[in-house]
Amino acid sequence: MRDALPVTDLLAPPSFLRGVLALDGWSRLQHVWDGVPAIAAGLCESRHAYDWDTLRLSTHRLITTFPFDTSLLPPGGKTLLINLMHRRLDSCLDMVTRARLQRQAYDTGAVPPSPHGAFSPMQVLKSIEAHVLGLQQSRSLPAITKAIFGRINGDDNLELLSRMHGEISASARDTLWPTLLEWVLALSFHNDPVDLCLMDVESLMGSHDAIQLIHDTIKGDPPLKVAEAAVRLAERFPDTAIVPSLASLLAGRYPNHLKRSIAMVLTAVGDSTAIAHLVRITLSDTPDLIQDGQPFW
Repeated sequence: MRDALPVTDLLAPPSFLRGVLALDGWSRLQHVWDGVPAIAAGLCESRHAYDWDTLRLSTHRLITTFPFDTSLLPPGGKTLLINLMHRRLDSCLDMVTRARLQRQAYDTGAVPPSPHGAFSPMQVLKSIEAHVLGLQQSRSLPAITKAIFGRINGDDNLELLSRMHGEISASARDTLWPTLLEWVLALSFHNDPVDLCLMDVESLMGSHDAIQLIHDTIKGDPPLKVAEAAVRLAERFPDTAIVPSLASLLAGRYPNHLKRSIAMVLTAVGDSTAIAHLVRITLSDTPDLIQDGQPFW
C-alpha cells in the first residue's frame, strides 16, 4: 500500500502545470498537439501534399507569443516546450515519410524500410503513469479522466517520448524528464474531439499573411527547423519585404547549407548583396554541420 504523503507536500503550491492549464488560449496549443498526428495519419493513406512549413511557422509563432507567467515556469521551461512541439512535428512528418516510402517499396517490390529509432513504450508508459499519479497526489491536480489518460499514453506520445528519452543525456535526464512529462500532460489534458482540433489547426495556419508570418517567426535566432521552413516559404513567396529578415539569418549560428539557400532566395528577389553573401559562404572554411551546432537540449 502506498505510504501517506507528508503534510508539507500536500500543502505545497501547485506546479507550473496547474498554472499553465488555467491560461486563456492554452486549448489552442493542445489542439495543435492532437491535431498534427491526425493530419499525418490522413496523409499516410494519401499522396496529397501538405504545407508543413506554414504549420511549423504558425505553431512556433503561437508558442513564442503565448502569455506565459515566467514565475510559473521551471528554468528553461518555455525553451523545452518549443523543442517538444517541434519534435512532435518532426515525428509526425517522419511517420508520413515512412508510410509513403513503405507503400512505394511495395509498389516496386523492394524491401520496406524499418522504422527509424528504437521504440520502448513500456518503459515510457511506466514513467508517465508513476509521474501522473505523483502529480495528482502531491500537487492537488484535478483527477484525470480515463479518456485523457488514454490520450497521454497514446502511441503518438509514447513514440515521441521514447525517442526523446534516448536523446537526453543521462546527466540531464533527472531534471529534464519530469518536466517533459508534465508538458505532455498539460498538452494532452483535454477531451476535445479531433475534428475540433483539426479545425483549429487550419484556422491557425490561415490566420497570418505568409510574409508577415516569416517576419514574426525568424526573430531572435529561431531553431534551425524554423529557419529552414521560413526560407522554403520565402522561396514560394518572393518579395523584397522579406530581405531584411532573411539577411538577419545570415549572421546567425546556422550551417552553410541554410545560408546558401538564404542567399539564393535573396538573389531571386533582387537583393544586390546576395551574390557577395553566396561567394563568401561558398569560400568559407566553416564546416557545414547537419545540426545547428548546439545540443538539442
